[in-house]
Amino acid sequence: MDGNYSGTFDIRMSRADSLVWLDHPRNVCIRRVLIWIIKGYGRTRADLPEGCPEHVDIKFLRYVWKFRRKHRQRIVAAGAQFGQHLRVIRIDCDRDMEKFLADVGTP
Repeated sequence: MDGNYSGTFDIRMSRADSLVWLDHPRNVCIRRVLIWIIKGYGRTRADLPEGCPEHVDIKFLRYVWKFRRKHRQRIVAAGAQFGQHLRVIRIDCDRDMEKFLADVGTP
């Protein structure tokens, strides 16, 4: 399952067989967003329209900062309601991510 838009959890969770949950701590997420912004600042990424360079977006930083506190419980509740059949893989550190990727055969 991809994404965290809770308005379609019922549809996506009922059709998925697995939920890979990237549940990194706030400080890790903020640090990675800031690195991502610094590396790409003023450049246009391939996945953005021409003329839309990377920029600092305070609204997005706030969203990342508040995500766990504001949305985490919604994900847990949706899993209990719509995804009891799901294989849940909760990843909260790089070591777990590396192990997961090795287990599924991704280089």
